[in-house]
Amino acid sequence: MLIPASAVGVLCFLYGFFTLVGDAHSKDVCENHKDIILCPRCDIKGCKYEQLGQTCTFVRITHLFDNGAAVFFDVFMSLWAVIFMELWKRYSAKITHHWDVTNFDTLEEHPRPEYLAKLSTVKKKKVNFITGVNEPCVSFWKRRVPHTIFSWSVVLLLVTIAIAAVVGVIVYRISIQTVLYFTLSDNQTLTSMVSLTTSVTAALLNLVCIMTFNLIYRRIATFLTELEIHRTQSDYENSLILKMYMLKFVISFLHFLSSNIKCTVQLINVSVICSPSPVLQFGFVTIFVVAFPLAPLFALLIITEIRLDARKFITFLRRPVAERVKNIGIWYRILNSVGKISVITNALIIAFTSSFIEETFYKVFISPDGSLNGFLNFTLSDFNISDFPGDLNILSEPDTSVEYCKYQDHREPPTANNKYEYKSIYWQFATTCLMFVFNFTCLVFIISSWICWLIPDIPKSVNLQIRHENHVINDMIIEHELRKAKYLALNEKKKKKEPGWKIQVSRPKVSL
Repeated sequence: MLIPASAVGVLCFLYGFFTLVGDAHSKDVCENHKDIILCPRCDIKGCKYEQLGQTCTFVRITHLFDNGAAVFFDVFMSLWAVIFMELWKRYSAKITHHWDVTNFDTLEEHPRPEYLAKLSTVKKKKVNFITGVNEPCVSFWKRRVPHTIFSWSVVLLLVTIAIAAVVGVIVYRISIQTVLYFTLSDNQTLTSMVSLTTSVTAALLNLVCIMTFNLIYRRIATFLTELEIHRTQSDYENSLILKMYMLKFVISFLHFLSSNIKCTVQLINVSVICSPSPVLQFGFVTIFVVAFPLAPLFALLIITEIRLDARKFITFLRRPVAERVKNIGIWYRILNSVGKISVITNALIIAFTSSFIEETFYKVFISPDGSLNGFLNFTLSDFNISDFPGDLNILSEPDTSVEYCKYQDHREPPTANNKYEYKSIYWQFATTCLMFVFNFTCLVFIISSWICWLIPDIPKSVNLQIRHENHVINDMIIEHELRKAKYLALNEKKKKKEPGWKIQVSRPKVSL
């Protein structure tokens, strides 16, 4: 399944590469309006004015990932996730039938030894309706409810701590960047490297936090799951997996977002993409695929590592104890939820971080000829440098004497009565973005539901095989009952004719 996703992602990347030369926005930034003076990125003394042409490299690299093919790729990957889950259900049905666990019930599982050990002193017992075994009964209100509430309260606390760590990384980036800009204001070479330095150190800090939290949270999650007193191994593993995935999801994805979504930091965070487990990789492939179309290709390359881990598992580790299960349990619901989340996140990325909606909005509502002529001026607003507070109006003298600088936003000019307030066009654009998110998610969910209805969960061949086996079993049961009835009738007949004589009836052996 990663092969078509990787192929389409590479094609979208190549589309951005081959259309880079004719991109109107890149030409405006790099050639036509490269001398426009941009306002400083901070408001402390020492921050530098920049020319628009200095951002040419960044704009061109961004176009490789943020181009017209992004929306198509987003729709494709959203439907890809749905098809992946539907095909997995069909594959799971084949395995389930092969191992004869189609009608398996978790109540048939034997209780965990830890479960029986913890309840060895419990006097209240209850007969299992399925197995007929007398098992200890856990008090619902006295033990299950308090332990479950405590367990998930701790999980929510850990999630809050993870979010706080993300905020800490953001504060670190802002504070360190401000301090470095202030202390290195006299050295232009070092000042130009401040942004890259803070991004790299923030990515490394993210990686350290992820590794540390994973080590700590696994032990805490195991302890909390033991408190919940699960009867079977399946229930225990489902609860533990859900806790671990929630924590890893928050740690990995929020720390990933705290760096940037932009393509330059995506390349720095390739190690974060490659490091998590394959389910987390499914999340990276689907949730952030619009920001980095080559993510499926990286995940496909990691298949080699997964196969090496599988070889270690079957050759170097102790053989695990086999347990009967009907499916992958909680994992399916997790993957299905991630697929639905990916639709919303990708729609938000396109609407609020990509230039696609802004360019389309300009072509339809602003441009007189439906082209991108004048789009750059539409995205920039003017600022009078004399309006800096206090003595900050002498931040750093630009190369040429200018009165105004430009910044990216839709605000009123300094000559207006309500200067620097949002223009009416800004609210129209924001409404358009929200409408795009709503319509896009509804459309994808409708198509996804149609695909789920169209693709049966059980393959036709497996369904026919199950029906055939049920038919054979029913015929064998009927034949067995018929033979039994004939033996009993013959026995009664012999009893009436010859009193005292008895026929020994034995049950016929039936094998599937």
